Amino acid sequence: LLMEYILGSLHRQGKLPANGFVVKTIVNTELARAIAHAYGVKLVEVLTGFKFIGEQILLREEKGKEKYLFGFEESYGYLAGTFARDKDAVVASMLIAEMYAWYKSQGMTLYDGISALYEKYGFAREGLDSFTLKGKDGLEKIQQAMDTLRLQKAGLFEDVGIHAMRDYQSGIRTVMETGKEEPVGLPESNVLYYETKNGYWFCVRPSGTEPKIKIYYGVTGRTADESEKALEMLKSQVLSVLKPLLD
Repeated sequence: LLMEYILGSLHRQGKLPANGFVVKTIVNTELARAIAHAYGVKLVEVLTGFKFIGEQILLREEKGKEKYLFGFEESYGYLAGTFARDKDAVVASMLIAEMYAWYKSQGMTLYDGISALYEKYGFAREGLDSFTLKGKDGLEKIQQAMDTLRLQKAGLFEDVGIHAMRDYQSGIRTVMETGKEEPVGLPESNVLYYETKNGYWFCVRPSGTEPKIKIYYGVTGRTADESEKALEMLKSQVLSVLKPLLD
């Protein structure tokens, strides 16, 4: 909603820069990609952590010729403008209030706004599963699971139908059908990201400090019901592979 409001407001005023960019984390909603595309704005993906969003401001705006417009991560952090280089709840709260007032002037609530957003770009739905194991043995089991997933590539997820796999540890994105490889262009991280043939995605990301592993999911459907069912199916297929690896 904030991204649509900021870009839409700039567009209506004729102030949307041709060199503008927005930033999201790799495990955040793909709805952001559709919104950026609609306004002709570059979308930059980074690993989780606001330090990576701040890094993009440094590289692209201060050292480059691009204009930072908005950035956010999946854990409720938002940053509009470049005064701060971390999540900024003060400015975000102000913008939400401003956005509420604008929607009210259109005879709409924020709920109406998000509904209109889904109608315009597709009914995106995200999910998260988190598993915490115990102690050193738990850490080792999680790493063994990641090693197995890397070794098998997409082989364990035949029911899902994987189009491509991004291994952020090796820095390589592999297209399954052709074997074509290309760099992901992000810092090394123990993260595996899978793109499905029907446009969905899921990501497996262990914690670096505790025996915990997270699985993120994202789908987009033509209706809310369709996306809800697609998300449940995707979670079921992925967990049927991952749970046995963690037992």
